[in-house]
Amino acid sequence: MPDEPSSASPPPVPESVFVPAPVPAVRVLRTRQRTGREMYVMAGVVVVIIIAVAIYMVLVPRVQTFMKVVQDAKTPLPHHKPPPPLTTEQQAALERFGLELARAIRLQDASKLNLLMDDEALAGRVFEKLPDAFEVPGSRTTMINNLHRGAGRWLLELIGGEAEYVRKNVREGFPAVVLRTDRGQIRYADILVRPDGDGFKVVDGFNRLLAWTISDDLCYGLARGVPVPGEAALDALPGVTATMRPAARKELPGLLHAMRLIRAEDLLFYLDGLPREVDLEPLFLRQRLRALEPLALSGKWEHTKACKTALLAAPAVLGTDCTADAALAGLLRLENDWSGVEECLKRLTATVGGDPHLTYLRAENFLAMARHEEALALLDELDQSSAKTEKTASLRIRVHLNRKDYPALVKDLRAFKQNYGVALVRQNYFKDLDSHEFLTSPEFAAWEKEAAKP
Repeated sequence: MPDEPSSASPPPVPESVFVPAPVPAVRVLRTRQRTGREMYVMAGVVVVIIIAVAIYMVLVPRVQTFMKVVQDAKTPLPHHKPPPPLTTEQQAALERFGLELARAIRLQDASKLNLLMDDEALAGRVFEKLPDAFEVPGSRTTMINNLHRGAGRWLLELIGGEAEYVRKNVREGFPAVVLRTDRGQIRYADILVRPDGDGFKVVDGFNRLLAWTISDDLCYGLARGVPVPGEAALDALPGVTATMRPAARKELPGLLHAMRLIRAEDLLFYLDGLPREVDLEPLFLRQRLRALEPLALSGKWEHTKACKTALLAAPAVLGTDCTADAALAGLLRLENDWSGVEECLKRLTATVGGDPHLTYLRAENFLAMARHEEALALLDELDQSSAKTEKTASLRIRVHLNRKDYPALVKDLRAFKQNYGVALVRQNYFKDLDSHEFLTSPEFAAWEKEAAKP
């Protein structure tokens, strides 16, 4: 009988099964020690990284702020005071400058505008008005760089890309030129300048609709970008007066925040939630006009009505230099309210101090009301003031056409050909007018034969 295996012996292992050799205890201990050291090293690296990040987050902003302060210190801004009264020669040079500036704006000649602008002087006026508590490091350098890169963009935005020289003026003690744009609707702006050699440099602009300078606007642009530093800083902002109504004074922080809003509807929603008395304060009424004007021009009746109300109140709130009547006339013209337009243009003429273009618009408005004698009287006034142009001559022809004074009409056609070298006939002029009766008249038949002669 074969021997039975002992119970103490290990069971047989098939040759195909691999059995690892037992790991010595010393080796296990060393592995654990090495793993522990690696964990300590990793933990140390993590701590170093955390400390480095903390140092970076604390020190780098401070270094950046210091560098910005150094940059601002290297960018001294001039503070120009109003110059003495201009001499006769300087007055003549100022008029030439106004014509030159208007032409550069019409052509959008960036290189020319750069030569006519004093960006440092404008920035100096901004930071002269900005309370110190609102100034952040680097803002001076940033503003100068932005103005340089803009190449007079603020001037193009103020005037609207079109400009005509109107007259000389004085604004805040500085010589100024009054420019007008009639692109879509009439706007006026005073461009403040300082003498520079034989010419002038632009130092600021005055928006005559809002009765507000560009430097004031840029000042608020900086102020609304930082948290309100305190009541004293708010009181030092341009336009904040000791007589400001308590309700308006209380809303100043909210107004600064609302000025950041992009959509006109959002700004108007904020303003509509305020007490009505705040609209008697210039700062708040300006923002309401800024919100309402584009909405009214979009054709919505509720906004048009509200905009007309605000424009009617504007001169009393913003001052006698406010040209709100120009914008109001544009809205009334859309409604064919010709009598209202005439009242606006009369007031606007007094506000601006005279402008032949407004006289022309009044004559055109009288034609729309079929008040031909008054239209002709204004055109006679333009002719006597050397403001006669092809446009005024054409308007005179249309007045005679509408009043059916054909002998006078032919006389004006003859004068137009003599003065401007163009014969106005059926194809190049009358086909776009309500002129069927004149075109079948003996007077036109005779004129057509006369116009055909060389």
